[in-house]
Order: sequence, then C-alpha cells, then structure tokens
Amino acid sequence: MKRQILSLSLIMSIAMIMFSACNDDDVKVETLAPATYTDSNGLALTYSGMEMLGKQASFTPDAQDPSKATLTLSGVELQSKSGLGGATGVIPGMSTLTLALNDLKVENGQISFEGTENINSVAISYKGSASSSNMNLDLTVTMPQNELVGKTFTLAAPADWTTTPIYVDWQADPFPLGDSGSWEIQGAISMILSMAKIEEKTIPQMLTGVLNEITFLADGNIQATYKDALTDTEWKTSPLNLAMYTVSNGKVNVFLNLAQIAKISGADLQPILDMIEGFISGVNLGAGIPLAYTLNEQNGMNIYLDTEFLLPILKTVKPYFEDEALVNSIVELLKSQAGEMGPLVEVFLKPVLVAFPNIVDTTTKVELGLSLVMKE
Repeated sequence: MKRQILSLSLIMSIAMIMFSACNDDDVKVETLAPATYTDSNGLALTYSGMEMLGKQASFTPDAQDPSKATLTLSGVELQSKSGLGGATGVIPGMSTLTLALNDLKVENGQISFEGTENINSVAISYKGSASSSNMNLDLTVTMPQNELVGKTFTLAAPADWTTTPIYVDWQADPFPLGDSGSWEIQGAISMILSMAKIEEKTIPQMLTGVLNEITFLADGNIQATYKDALTDTEWKTSPLNLAMYTVSNGKVNVFLNLAQIAKISGADLQPILDMIEGFISGVNLGAGIPLAYTLNEQNGMNIYLDTEFLLPILKTVKPYFEDEALVNSIVELLKSQAGEMGPLVEVFLKPVLVAFPNIVDTTTKVELGLSLVMKE
C-alpha cells in the first residue's frame, strides 16, 4: 500500500512539473506582447545578410494560441512638414509587411521562428528570435521578374556634343540671346554640359569619373560602383539597402532608405529635408521616386524624371528667378567660380536665368536623368 501511495505521489509530482513547465512557456510568449522593436529599441534587422536600418517590427501573439503570432514590419518616418521624409517599407513597394508566425519555439524566455511567404509574387524567407527587450530578424527576398532585374548598366561615355551620360529632353519656346538672336533651352543645356568645366573637367566627365556601374539586383536592391573623389584609383561597391526599386507600368520606383544613407554618409539628413521640402512639397519618398525609363535596340537605357514629376517643381522655383537682384547675384557667384570660363557665364548662362520664368511657362515636355549602356 505504501508503495502504491509513493508511486501515485511520484506520478502526480511529475505531472505537476510538466504542467507548470507548459504554463511557463505560455507565459513567456505572452510577456512579449504587444512589443515594437526599432533601431533604438532592440531591433537587429538584416536584409540579404546585410544590416537594414530605419525600420520597425511589431510583434503580436495570438490571444487564443500561444504558438502563433503576427509580425508587422514597416519603416520609421523622419519627421518633415511636407511628408517628404515618408518612411519606406522593408520590402520595396510594401509600406507594411505582415507575416503570420506559426510554431513559435520558446526557450529561456526567448522565442524563435522561421518560415516563408509569397506575397504578390515576392518570395520571402525569414528567420528570427525575440525576447522582451530585443529582436533579431533575417530576411531573404526575391522580387518578381522584370526587364531590368539582374542587369548592370554603365554611364554613356561623354564625347563632346555627340554622347553624354546626362539625358535631357526639354521642349519650350525659344528665348532671346543677345540683341537679335534666340536660343532654345535644350541647346543651352547641351552647350553648358559640354563646355562648362570644373578643375578642367566637364560635368559629364566628372559624373563618369565618380559613378561607374548601376546594377538592379534580384532582391530589389540597386547597387553601384563609385569613387568618393575623382583622384581615387579604385572603384568601391555601395552597401546594400541604401536604395531599392520596383518596376511597373514603364517606371522604376526608387525607394531611398534615409536612415541607412545618414549612417553611411555620417550626415544629418533632417536639415537637408527641411531645406528642399519647399521645392518638392507633397512628394512622399515613402511611396518611391518615380523614374520613367526607355530601352533601345543598342542595349542602352534612358532613365529619368519625367514632365509629370519635374514641371510642378519648376513652377515652384520659378518665382525666385523673377527677382532680378537674385539672378544677378547668382551670375556673379558663378562667374567667380568659373575661372577662365567666367565670360561665358555672362554671355550664355545669364540669358537662360533671365528667361527661366518664360521657359517654365511654355514648357511642354521636360525629362532629366541618365543615359546608360547595358554591360555585356
């Protein structure tokens, strides 16, 4: 009889220990909710194996099933009066991403999870862990196929008037040049680009001297090879997660990760946003910068801001050029920096600045961007 009582007591004790352990796991999951993690609040996020900043992750466990939870990923917005600093999501084109987490594993007060999702043809693989104070999350993403993914482009080599890496198509009424002549803004810009020099290099030469290649990666990243200065001898490869893209309806939408750019450059971007927001008020970087593009049979591509985007900005800055004193001060500043090219500023550039309000009023088309050549 004593043996039976002892055995029964032992079984009950084991059962109570197991029951307590199961309950303890449930409590550990529940104590994580609701929790939101950011760069400054415990979030360590990687995308394609590289750090990604400026995002937040909100963890919400299922109230009915402690083995399940929901993870919502989004961007952290930089504050700006006009909304210019709108936050970009983790995956380009998705302002928010919601993942249904199943089969949560709990150990020592920390949960772990992993899985895959396919959302709008975007393949997502994730793996992470979280406690009440931090979350580690790794994402691997493959974007849908498009005609740019996997391709690398170089800038078109500048050659006097014939080719340039800067693409411009600006159609507007001619404006006065001298006492009896006239000029068109398209020709004016072409001449300025080919003749104006800084340290013996034209603007196109300087551009190709610091920017070499642009690659559209399968994970949605845009990666470039570049130099910090013209005097550098070797090209660098830009880090991931600075700029990302989607392709749809004949446009490339570019999403800038301002937090990531600020860390890499060491710059405080908020004053820059405050300075330029008056010129492009209402443009939400969180929705992406829309760039039109055209491919040609010679494996080339023009990628550019189009009339729909640029003309409202030109109309915003037009009043500044109606101030004669301001125009004269700009001309004098440019002359002082142009060296031996100073006289050309007075003869050719000043008429453009003086005529700028009328150029804007008569503009029917304006496109500005880059001319690229596909790398074989």
